[in-house]
Amino acid sequence: MNALVITLWAEQPLSLPLAYNQMVQGALYDNWHGAFPALHDKGYTDGAHTFRLFTFSPLLGHYQVRGKYIAFDGAIRLEVRSPVNELIVELADSLLARGSVRLGTHELPVINLESADRLMFFPDARIRMISPVTVHETTPDGSTVYYSPTDGRFSLMLLKNLISKLNAAGVQAAPILGCVPVPGTIRKRVSRFKGIYITGYEGAFDVQADPEALALLYYVGIGDRNSQGFGMFSIDTLPTR
Repeated sequence: MNALVITLWAEQPLSLPLAYNQMVQGALYDNWHGAFPALHDKGYTDGAHTFRLFTFSPLLGHYQVRGKYIAFDGAIRLEVRSPVNELIVELADSLLARGSVRLGTHELPVINLESADRLMFFPDARIRMISPVTVHETTPDGSTVYYSPTDGRFSLMLLKNLISKLNAAGVQAAPILGCVPVPGTIRKRVSRFKGIYITGYEGAFDVQADPEALALLYYVGIGDRNSQGFGMFSIDTLPTR
């Protein structure tokens, strides 16, 4: 199992900051801590870069935005993916044992767990971002530069990131990746995580990749900051060509 959909229940309105990704990430690490205590600090490495090798979706359900807060009520869905089968199995086992998830000061009962693995991947596909894709680089003076999908370095940085992930995950696949934004779909989105503003992009992209490499990206996320809730995507049922 590499993808798990968690359904929570908010009997009363669940009010969270708009920048709630840190809370979700913290809840996941809390469930993994017993079996994978080094995941947060060490993760998986290719020798030069460290990856936690998981990603998660935004919270999905009925909500209202109230200023700097978002209030959910009723059923709330969260999808978590990882190419490391043991992480998702342990997450499911921990949630079954605990029966609830803590988000900030709120304890929410788990009402359903559902496997959401995808079995087929094609070398050509159209992907649609569930959470924004972000690509960044640190300059010699220590500042951070985020690249737009229209910038030539965007695709180059995605490829370099993929190669590092393949090595860290031990996946044998051709290190190729073409990623072209679909005109009229791309929207810039600025998010915040631990007080840091992060520029990402929503929309659709036409990709070309080794099916094994695309499968890895599907489960770990494309681009940077996946374990902070960035880079999750869906795949259209049919390949683009």
